[in-house]
Amino acid sequence: MMSPGYQILSRPVKVDWAGWRSDTRTLQQHGWEISAHQELENDRMAIAFRHSQMGMRGLSELTAFEYERNFHDQDYLQHVQLRISHLAGGFKLVPIDTSMQFYPIDARPQVATWKGEEFTFDNFAHFAKGFSTAKQIIMPPDEDVDQLLARILQKQEAGKQAYFEEKVRQAHRDAGPMPTVHAQIITLADRRAA
Repeated sequence: MMSPGYQILSRPVKVDWAGWRSDTRTLQQHGWEISAHQELENDRMAIAFRHSQMGMRGLSELTAFEYERNFHDQDYLQHVQLRISHLAGGFKLVPIDTSMQFYPIDARPQVATWKGEEFTFDNFAHFAKGFSTAKQIIMPPDEDVDQLLARILQKQEAGKQAYFEEKVRQAHRDAGPMPTVHAQIITLADRRAA
């Protein structure tokens, strides 16, 4: 069956964790940043998500997902559910399987169009590539937050003295030329009274 020249990307996928149910679109609408691992060759999918304000992160199980069937059968998603295997605050994801690569996705449904000759295997992907709203923090591996803060304050301290000296010089320039003193009247106290 040939494609109609369009596809609806990022249709909501159900998410389940211990009775808590949602979907990918609702999660994104409520501040969750979502990344997906989509294995088109092996028909599998997983998502990772986090909520920066709540300090929560989650990871789904690697789930069977028939990309070609999803592409042709609009009802297929009714049978798909991503089960969350980890959901907690303050944990760091360390992938054991380094072949899994998660990419930011946009979970808002959108229509992608193409001409027949532009259709490639990648068009079977379910999620649209996303804009990343995640704030990237790059920290040198040998420094923790306290050490970085101390280093920042040290750098700021060095610039403070120069900043205030420049402010004083600017104030003197703005005040105009300083008056030149040519003479000064000094009164001497009368010592005879003592």
